[in-house]
Amino acid sequence: MNPENPMCAHENDEALKQSYVRRVLDFRQIYIANKRAGDHVKTVPHAILLACDLLDDYGDIGNIAKVFEDQMGDEAFSLGVFCAFDNSLSTSNRRFDQILEQLYLDHTKHFPHQLVAKTRSSMSNMECLELSFPRLWEQKQPTLWDTAGDFQHNPNHFMASLFESAEFQAREFFENNIPAFKKIAFSIPGIEAPFNAEIVSKIMVDICHNQLPINDPRRQALLPRINFAMEFNERLGFIVIWLRQENHPAEILQFIDRLFDVFELLNDSEKDDALTRLESSLSNCFIQDDAIAGSNIAVQAYSCLLNKACAKGLDALFFFAKHLGVKKNMRDIALKSASKLPPKNASSYLGESMASVICAAFLMNRDDQELLSLDLEGDALLSLYILKGNERYKDALRTPEKADRLLANELGL
Repeated sequence: MNPENPMCAHENDEALKQSYVRRVLDFRQIYIANKRAGDHVKTVPHAILLACDLLDDYGDIGNIAKVFEDQMGDEAFSLGVFCAFDNSLSTSNRRFDQILEQLYLDHTKHFPHQLVAKTRSSMSNMECLELSFPRLWEQKQPTLWDTAGDFQHNPNHFMASLFESAEFQAREFFENNIPAFKKIAFSIPGIEAPFNAEIVSKIMVDICHNQLPINDPRRQALLPRINFAMEFNERLGFIVIWLRQENHPAEILQFIDRLFDVFELLNDSEKDDALTRLESSLSNCFIQDDAIAGSNIAVQAYSCLLNKACAKGLDALFFFAKHLGVKKNMRDIALKSASKLPPKNASSYLGESMASVICAAFLMNRDDQELLSLDLEGDALLSLYILKGNERYKDALRTPEKADRLLANELGL
């Protein structure tokens, strides 16, 4: 048989192609069976062999896509090819970086024909498959950085296919290997968008969840990449959530101080937006009937939050007049706020509505002499006495018109 014969060459090419079609479909069945059995380890050798053979015979993913274009409409085939390439990255092998690069080139549409990034649907399939795999291999799968924080692979190639693995490692270093994490942070600008922005975003969640001080070396390493306005919002969100949970961090008051350390980093426009965001958060507490204090420290924490926010420009009188439905004057606001209070000391608001918590926090921040000068009614004075424990409110109740409220309270009526 003449190897130069075009007819013969075509027949050979077609035979090779059909051989791969069968191999891919067979591999797909192996993948599915092992997935059902929870034994992905057995899939990997088959994946590496198939991916490497395809590259040896067709050169690159773009050419593979071109040759098998007529098969791409068959989901079992297209997903089988992707599974082969994807699973081959689950452990170190001699062709790891080559396969990684090919998936990156496909992901970035480098080739005229795409294999696994051909359509939005196939990209979605890629993402679903990729998300489940690194979690199973987080200890065995190749890592982007070594223990010193130096790249072991091309970061752009790696993150295109194994972003979650890189994220996991970066967050591990954040917790347990600060020198390596700092090196990672300084190297992030050299990584392509959107990977660099996404990895910063993931790490910022940890920074805000841990409420790191603004001079923490991990945060300082990311400083050129930090959006302070987003950081403020993220930190505030965690604080608000924690105050509705029983197991709040013991350092919650310190975290409020750090929130306003970030506030000082904002420009004037961002500060206005931050106060608007904080006011919106407070408003939600009045609107949501199921917003309940999960902590006895809630009043103290909101008192601190309100105090700092008012010092930065929040108009507390306007806010409370609006939400309590009264005129913007201190007496009306104090009376209405006091009417929202349960008969409890400020340190005993666990399980109370967040609306009452915030009203209590507002009154805790007001000067006692100011409140006493408003000539408040007996019920309001009694509520303030119970809330604050200040004997001056008790003394103010000792008048013929108000003494009955004090006596009823002392008798437990």
